[in-house]
Amino acid sequence: MDYMNSSFGIMLKILREIDRQMDSKKIDASSFTHERLGITHERWARCLALLLEAGYIRGITVIDNGWEDDDPLKDESENRFFVDMESPEITIEGLKFLAENTAVARLYKTVKNVKDLVK
Repeated sequence: MDYMNSSFGIMLKILREIDRQMDSKKIDASSFTHERLGITHERWARCLALLLEAGYIRGITVIDNGWEDDDPLKDESENRFFVDMESPEITIEGLKFLAENTAVARLYKTVKNVKDLVK
């Protein structure tokens, strides 16, 4: 899996998008949905839960309904995770994390480009 499409890369994309919208009156959560990011609802919800747990974001609720795909009580139209994007915000810890890891992401991209040129 490509670094920027890994769970770590997805979390950076979410933080970057929230940071990009800091001048807006309200953060538009539709810009970092699982569809927009091209990932499953489950990976997206778990990434959001990790960001919340680390204290990098707030204003989002992630609830694990706890059922597995083969659970006989599960309705096929329901996801395992419920996500409520009441008012997404990035915290100071999230901004620090983003600043530190954006440099790492840029370095990865540069190394990948050099590697591709050498091939």
